[in-house]
Amino acid sequence: MRVLNLQHLLDAFVERMDRDRNRVAMTRTAVRHTVKAFGVGSPSEIRISAFEQAPDVLEHYLKERGSSAMKVRNNKSFLKRLIEWGQEMSLVPTETYHGISEPWQSVIEACRDCFPQGAHGWDALAGWASSRGLEPSDLTSADFLEFGRWLEFSRSFKYWRNAYNYVRRAWIKASLEGKLPRVDIPLIPYKASPYCLPVEEWPRGMQEEYKRYRNWATADFMPGRRKRNKQRPISAKRTLSTLERIAGYVVNVRGGQKEQLKFDMFFDKDLVTEFLAWLSSERKIRETTMFCDVILLLSMGLRYRKLDERELLWLSQLKDQLEDARPRDKSWKMVPLEDLRSIPDRLRKERLELERRMKFRRNRPSLATWARAVRNELIFELITARPLRSRNIREARIGRNIFKTSDGRWRLLFEGDETKVGNTLSFFVPQSLEPSLRLYLEKARPILTEGNGSDILFVSDTGKPLTGGALKEVVKTRCMKYLGRPVTPHVIRDIVAHAILSKNPEDYLKVSKLLGHKRVETTLRIYGHYEMDEAARSYEEILESDSSTNEDGKKLRQDSQWASAPPDIKERSGKSG
Repeated sequence: MRVLNLQHLLDAFVERMDRDRNRVAMTRTAVRHTVKAFGVGSPSEIRISAFEQAPDVLEHYLKERGSSAMKVRNNKSFLKRLIEWGQEMSLVPTETYHGISEPWQSVIEACRDCFPQGAHGWDALAGWASSRGLEPSDLTSADFLEFGRWLEFSRSFKYWRNAYNYVRRAWIKASLEGKLPRVDIPLIPYKASPYCLPVEEWPRGMQEEYKRYRNWATADFMPGRRKRNKQRPISAKRTLSTLERIAGYVVNVRGGQKEQLKFDMFFDKDLVTEFLAWLSSERKIRETTMFCDVILLLSMGLRYRKLDERELLWLSQLKDQLEDARPRDKSWKMVPLEDLRSIPDRLRKERLELERRMKFRRNRPSLATWARAVRNELIFELITARPLRSRNIREARIGRNIFKTSDGRWRLLFEGDETKVGNTLSFFVPQSLEPSLRLYLEKARPILTEGNGSDILFVSDTGKPLTGGALKEVVKTRCMKYLGRPVTPHVIRDIVAHAILSKNPEDYLKVSKLLGHKRVETTLRIYGHYEMDEAARSYEEILESDSSTNEDGKKLRQDSQWASAPPDIKERSGKSG
């Protein structure tokens, strides 16, 4: 049997390697990223001919998205191992350069050495040129344009654009080294053409209306607006981006006039629906992004414009549709809570090893490296003991959100305007964390801040507050290293909830308080399926216990059934009563 596409190969791998759950989960993740890198809808659209260049395509895609070096390396490694496994099992052919002339084979090898990331584009160019009898020295600018058009019609937009620009950059580099002739290769932009209309180009009346809204949304105190509905700068920036894109769609895509733009158009049903459909079909925007756009428009309409809920019913329905379309299965990221809570101990061992090495002169780690190790250890201890939201962990301030009480205990306190849903969070810091907390505050944190006066609890290597991406990277990297799963800070909240509800399925109120949900109904809606799973497991245990009754019990039931049988049946069976 030989596979025809990446989906066939993945199915065969999962079927034969189902016992190695971690490897299967990471391979699935690598395949999912590969699908996005090629710009297709499913792995079945990635043919076997693209397997050789797939790891390079995946690597460039992840680097473009700003992924960490470890994430790039791991995903590329698991994809390569999947393809190599298929070759070892004789599911994938090992021959290469099929249909490529010898001059192009030598060029490919030479350019792999000088520009390895562009190798997958060279294969496509070499195959196209060889089929037309063109050697490297024969290519002109017109030939490259024709090659680009061929790629455009034979591949997805994202793939052909990246592959073409890879080839262009690699050719220029190789020509500077004298390996290829110099050719003026036309440039194709990496990104699709921008369409948003900056707020500075809006009509003056519309600009004034937006400024009033911005002031209303970001002011510390505003009559008629709840304090917890105040927008942070990042949320205000995100809102402006959504409005600029809608305005740009009207002017630059629809061909409307700038002078005719009005603020009310952001609540026009036909326009917003058409805009979202265009984002999905033409720009290939994910449902998550469109869901955020709809949430912003709905909040603006209800809270700022005071529109009736019935007027915005269509927007609420769009929100529900997009919310239903978002992926919710996190089981592939889940790990047992016991395994998760073992990470601080492992990080402590790493820190102690750093302290041991710091006593020597050669290859001794820096103080900043040691300080980061102390910080990361405390982050894991805190987030597993008190599963706060990422924002609260990053924005916690010494003296305001974490402080010592009169009895000498450390306490975490977040007021309503500092939490997502507007309710106050107040917890004692576990006493087991206090030694790590004192070590970080007294010795490690001053090394990272270098006396800049910041009161933020967790700071980066440069002394600035940790960003959401940085905190996520700290957690994911360590979980990937020790547990083989890319667990994020938010998934840790799910793991804690699952651990509590698995032992006590009725403790939704405790979970609600621990996670900071405003209503227990929210907890029940998110984690209610655990109660159903527990009920199903309990029923299975009943069935198993019933099926494992002793043979005497079974025989007794059979004899009682036989005794009640009619006499003629007993006679026909040859048995007496």
